[in-house]
Amino acid sequence: MNQLVLDYIISLTNLYGLVHKDKVIEIYNMQNNDQINTEIIDSIMEPPLKSLIITALLKYTKNISSPSLL
Repeated sequence: MNQLVLDYIISLTNLYGLVHKDKVIEIYNMQNNDQINTEIIDSIMEPPLKSLIITALLKYTKNISSPSLL
């Protein structure tokens, strides 16, 4: 189940950018019989994954705020 939840987090982030964990839980639970809660999200977001995601988001927002010219 953790891989599926992680896939949801990645997909929702690709669609919407930053997504609150409550929204991930809401969407996941609407589409799956196995329900999740904040403890499951928090366990997935344990370091080092949390720091990897934060680093990726910082790079992404930096690129948006100063886009390169082609």
